[in-house]
Amino acid sequence: MHIMCHHLNTDGVSWRIVGEDMAELYKFLLHHRDQMYSISAEKVLGSKGTSCRQWVNALNKYLLQADDEKSYWQAIKQATLESNRQFVTYDEKKMRQKNLGDELTSRLMEASHHGLETRIDDILLTALDTALDKVFDVKNCCIMMESHGRNKIADGIDVSRTMGWFANPYPVQLPKTDEDLQITLKNVKKTLREIPNGGTGACMLFSDDEKIERYIPKVYFNYQGEFEQKLEEYNSVTAIDFLPVYDMEIYGHISNNNFILTVSARYSEEKIGDFMRILSWLLMMFRFYFRVLCKKAYLTRFLFLFDFF
Repeated sequence: MHIMCHHLNTDGVSWRIVGEDMAELYKFLLHHRDQMYSISAEKVLGSKGTSCRQWVNALNKYLLQADDEKSYWQAIKQATLESNRQFVTYDEKKMRQKNLGDELTSRLMEASHHGLETRIDDILLTALDTALDKVFDVKNCCIMMESHGRNKIADGIDVSRTMGWFANPYPVQLPKTDEDLQITLKNVKKTLREIPNGGTGACMLFSDDEKIERYIPKVYFNYQGEFEQKLEEYNSVTAIDFLPVYDMEIYGHISNNNFILTVSARYSEEKIGDFMRILSWLLMMFRFYFRVLCKKAYLTRFLFLFDFF
């Protein structure tokens, strides 16, 4: 069986839903072949959820009522302009990929169990924020991130099992870095927790007649989660990928308990190599922290080793 869907109509979460539903149907028919033509799919898979049309109508109402978010997104809009001015690129895009190994991957994934209430994206963005500062001298960098877009926007609206395109790109301003990784980590966590409703309202930034390229950050980051197989083919394309505005794209996913870090950037091989090396080294420092100092809420100052950059 071959299933094909246009990516503009189907996001990565939708593919998971298809796989799970197909497995459930197959399992049911394997043991109840006699009911193949007499039972509805709803009996096996559960009641139908919110449709895409219902969700779009609810989203429009949500945006009209989200007055408390407007000042937040306007501030991000202006910060993006300032951040973009710091990037000076001069090359065609080059791609580098690094496998961080199963031990480091396991340590990073265990981070949330060590009293800091830290998620994997907190750690990744702390390392990214510091590496951007050290290699490219970019302060308070604005990056484009992406959520599954299936956040709650109204009572009675549930698209957790709905097929469609819901992936939601939104800009984030990273905080100023500190020599102490613990302080940077704390500030990154605070920044991410303050994003209203998972970035749902960010689309109001692009709803006017202005050229939206100006307000799209030069850096795109997407942690794609854990997959049994590589799924970049359909999961690493964003809703605005057709706009040639990203100077740097950073993707991370876990496959077979290995964290795969992919960087594509308009910089020299040397610059990209420095960036990948520092980013990987910072993640290794977090591994050391969670392994040796997991019961303490501080990080030793490691960044003095980078004085030679």
